[in-house]
Formats: sequence, C-alpha cells, structure tokens
Amino acid sequence: MFIRSNESRHDVYFDLIKNKLISSAHDISEGGLFITLFESGMHRNLGFEITASDDIRLDAFLFGEAQGRIVVSISPDKEEDFIELMALSNVEFSILGEVKGKEMLVDERSFGLIEDAKKLYEGVIPGYYEKPGK
Repeated sequence: MFIRSNESRHDVYFDLIKNKLISSAHDISEGGLFITLFESGMHRNLGFEITASDDIRLDAFLFGEAQGRIVVSISPDKEEDFIELMALSNVEFSILGEVKGKEMLVDERSFGLIEDAKKLYEGVIPGYYEKPGK
C-alpha cells in the first residue's frame, strides 16, 4: 500500500481499488446516504445496519445530498488495511456499519425489508402508466 503526498480524494479511491481493499463503491447523490445504501444492496437483496452520527440531524445524515462522498464496502478481513490506508491519507472517513441481512436498520430502528422497498422502487413508473387516463 502507498499514499502519494497531497493526493486527492479520487487518488485515495484509486489506491483502494488498486490494493483490492474495497468490494463495492457508490457515490452519494440524489436521495443521500439512505438511498445510496438501498441502491447498493437492492440488486442482491442485501440489507444494512448503520449507526447515525450524533453531530447532525438524522434527516440530514440520511438524506443530505452533499457532493463528493462515496460509500464503499469492505470485507471484514480487509478492514484493518482499509483503515490503515485511509488514516495515512488526508481524506476523512467513518465506518458506518455493516451489510447485513435483508432489513434496512438505522440506529437499530427498522426502515423495512430491502425486497419490499425494491418492489416499490421498481414499480413506480410502470404503476404510473398503468393508471386509467395515462
């Protein structure tokens, strides 16, 4: 593993990929963190369990759309190397939680099953066009 001096956030992500330290990556954009986690897990019906930050309102933490953030998943056996590389960089990071089960959990509060949310997500547009008069 290596870190270049004065490297950018994208350089760090490149290093993570090059060193095979991440299993997946998804940018946080429309819908914020919660939607990013949902979109990342829905294709394989993978749920998540995260802990929200006490430093920010829960709605802003889950649905804020601040740019430049990326959620990565790492296997447990690579967590130590991931943390080491990130600690050597100038990029802020935090460990949010785990890919776990089929439920979407935030601070131990359930937001439902990922497969149920996926059905809603995938049915919105077809459902709209199936309405009479459309």
